[in-house]
Amino acid sequence: MKIGIYIAYHPMKNFSLKQEGLGRYLSYIVKSFVNNKHQVVIACPKWVVNAIEELFEEENIDQSRVELLVSEAEPIMIKRYLKYLERKGKKRKVKKSIFKIVAIKKVDKIFDFILLMKNDFVLMCLIFLTILIGVIFLPFLLLLSIFTLLIKAINKLFHFEVKAIGIKKVFSYIKNRNFIFRSLYSHLEQRYLTENKILYKIREDVANDIIRKIKNMKEPADIWYSPMAFWPEFNKIQGNRVVCAPDLVTAEYATNFSYLKGVKNGTDEVRKTIQGGQFFITYCEYLKNTLVVNQFGKNEDNVIAIPHAINDMRESLEISGGNKILIDAKNIQNQFSRMILQTIANNIINEKDYISSGRKMFAFQDVEYIFYASQIRGNKNIFNLIKAYEYLLRKKFITIKLFLTCNINIFPEIKEYIYENRLQYDILCFHSVTSQQLGALYSCAKLVVNPTLYEGGFPFTFGEGMSVGTPSVMSKIPQVMEVVEGYELEKYFFDPYNYLDMAAKIEYGLFHLDELYENEKILFDDLNKRTWTDVGEEYVKAFEYFIERSKAGA
Repeated sequence: MKIGIYIAYHPMKNFSLKQEGLGRYLSYIVKSFVNNKHQVVIACPKWVVNAIEELFEEENIDQSRVELLVSEAEPIMIKRYLKYLERKGKKRKVKKSIFKIVAIKKVDKIFDFILLMKNDFVLMCLIFLTILIGVIFLPFLLLLSIFTLLIKAINKLFHFEVKAIGIKKVFSYIKNRNFIFRSLYSHLEQRYLTENKILYKIREDVANDIIRKIKNMKEPADIWYSPMAFWPEFNKIQGNRVVCAPDLVTAEYATNFSYLKGVKNGTDEVRKTIQGGQFFITYCEYLKNTLVVNQFGKNEDNVIAIPHAINDMRESLEISGGNKILIDAKNIQNQFSRMILQTIANNIINEKDYISSGRKMFAFQDVEYIFYASQIRGNKNIFNLIKAYEYLLRKKFITIKLFLTCNINIFPEIKEYIYENRLQYDILCFHSVTSQQLGALYSCAKLVVNPTLYEGGFPFTFGEGMSVGTPSVMSKIPQVMEVVEGYELEKYFFDPYNYLDMAAKIEYGLFHLDELYENEKILFDDLNKRTWTDVGEEYVKAFEYFIERSKAGA
C-alpha cells in the first residue's frame, strides 16, 4: 500500500519534531510502515524538511525508503525570516556584548573626568560647549531617532515578531490623535501580529502548492493521512483521506490556554478539519464517542479508535560495544542511568539558581525525585502538581525533588509561584533532553506522576516509566480509566482538580513502591504485548477498511 502523510506546520523558531509528542508518534508509525514494506510519501512545506530528517536520523529510520513531496513555492518573507534565524547566533551576541563593555568603560572615564574636575572655568566651558553642540545637532538627532525607529519597526514586522514594540513606539503619537489611523492600526495589529494570522496565511498559500503537487503525482497514494487536525486544507486532497482527531483540548480548557496567542485560530481550524473530514482515527474509545461521533455528528462506522503502543525506554539505555546489549539487570541499568543523568546538568532551564550555577557539585548520581515528562500546556495541570509537591515538602516533610521537562518561563503564574515560595531549589526543569537522557530520568526517578486533566489517549508516561522499572500515579480521567478497568488500580489514581488528593496518592506511592510496581506490572505486561509494529498494521487495516467504505459510497 502507498500511504501519504500530510504535515503542514507553520514556520517557527527552532522547530523540532523531536520535542513534539507528534514526533515520537510519527516516527513509530512510519518505521512500522517501512518495516512492513509499505510505500510512504510525506507531503510538507520546505521549512519542515530539516525537522523530519533530524527526527528520522535520531529514530534510525531509513530516509531513502520515504519519499518527500516538498512545496516549491516559498514566500520571500519566509526565506528572509528563516535566514534571519540562522544568522542569529552566539558570535553576534558576543560582539554586541564586547562593544557594550567598551562603550560603558569610555562613558565611565568621561564621567570620572567631569566629576573629578577642579577648575571652575574649564567646567563652565565644557557645559557651554555641550549645550552648543546639543542645539546644533538636536534636529539631526530627532530625525535620526525617527528614522531608527522606523527601520526597527519595519524589521520587526518583516521578521514576524509578535509584540511589534517598534511599531508602537513610532506611531503611538499619531495613533492616539487620529481616529482613522488608530482604527486601521488596531485592526492590522490584531489580524497580523496578535493573532499570528500572517503565519496562517503564508502556511495556507504553501499548503495549496503542496496539494497541487499531490494532485499531479504520477503514482497517487492509496490513502492520505493527517496525523493532526490543525490543517483544514487537508480536506482539499482528492481521494481517500483519514484525519487523526486526538482531542479538542483548547476548547475544553479554553481559559487554561488563554496565555497562548493564536489559540482561537487553532481551535477553529481543528473544527473545520473535523467538520469537513471523511474518515477518522482516534487514540481511545472515549474521544471517538464524545468528540467525533457525538459532538461533530460523524458516522460511527467511519471512526476507528487505535490506542498507542507502549514506548519502551529500555531501548534508549543500550550500551554500545562490539554488539548492542540491552540492559535488563536493574542494578546495572541504574548505574548506567545515573551516569547519563549527570550529563543533564547542562539542560537545566532555571540557569540563575544555585543548583544550576553550582551544578558540578550537585549530586545527580544520588538525588531522589519524582518525575513528570511533559511540555507545559493548559491541560497538563502542572500548577496543581507543584502545589501537591509543596504540600509534601513543607507539610509532610518528604525531602524529595521534583523534576520536570517543561519550560516554566512561558507560564508566568507558575514561575512566580515557584520563586515566591522558594521552590526553585527543589523543582528542576530540563529542556531539550535526548532520548537517552529521558530514559535515564525515568529510570532514576522514585515515582512517575501524571497530573493531566485531559489527553488524547492513555498517557505515554505510564509505559515509559514501567519499562525501566518506575511505577506511576495518575489522574483519574476517562482516557485512563477505560484502559485500567478490571486491573484494580483505581486506589492509586487521584482527582486531578484536588491537589491534596494528588499529594496523598504520591505519598502512598513513595512509601509503597514495591506494591505499586507489582500491581501495575500486570497491566504493563498486557499492554506491552502490543508493539508499534502491531499498531502500524492496525493503521493499515483501518486504511483498507476506509478505502472499501469509500468504494461503497460511505
